[in-house]
Amino acid sequence: MAEAGDIQHPRRAARRFRARRSLAPALALLLLAGGPALAQPDDDAALAPVFVNDDPGAGEAVGLLVDQVRTGRLDLAVRSARELLSRSPESLVLSAADPDLHVTVRQRVHDLMTSPQGAAFLEAYRQAAGPEADGWFDQQRYADLETSALFTPAGLRGALRMAEAHLAAGRFSLARRTLESVKAHPDLSGPARDLAAAIAAGVAGALPDERSAALVTALGGVPPQPWPAPEALRRPAR
Repeated sequence: MAEAGDIQHPRRAARRFRARRSLAPALALLLLAGGPALAQPDDDAALAPVFVNDDPGAGEAVGLLVDQVRTGRLDLAVRSARELLSRSPESLVLSAADPDLHVTVRQRVHDLMTSPQGAAFLEAYRQAAGPEADGWFDQQRYADLETSALFTPAGLRGALRMAEAHLAAGRFSLARRTLESVKAHPDLSGPARDLAAAIAAGVAGALPDERSAALVTALGGVPPQPWPAPEALRRPAR
């Protein structure tokens, strides 16, 4: 994965990405070598955190952020977004698309950044948060990057590191969730996208369902072929 020094050496960065990309399928093969019986089940329900809205003011703060973006007060909007993502990224607020649905503050802020009216806000945020995020990456604070600075260049690198670690440890649902969070990342292209697709293919080998296949396809990869049913293996060839 590209390090800060690789900015001046794009070929070196690409080679590192390709080397890391080759790890994900190999890990998946090792984990699944014994067939479907060794694959862990989709454990989203078991791993899903129980959210507590420990920040009652988060909804009001998000509403203020939306108004700041709408009126072009980008400096205030960036300050508000960074504070929200640092203080209460997992607090629940109402979804902008569905008033009956609650989403995390992090998702709501990211949805605003990728909305048609959020382009200038996203660019201003990346310029302001980028240097601190680079420092976090150097300190290997990958979880903080994923949670509080995902839409920076360093945030993508940190999230992919987290997804690789989850895959290697057999935490397939967590790897899948991490990859789902970067699908709309502005820097997800080229070697980074190839790496994400390779990790997603490893996840799909362990969790062979429609959600995993859709993730691989969305990242530009090819979903792995499903394992044959046991009865098909026992059926004599004609």
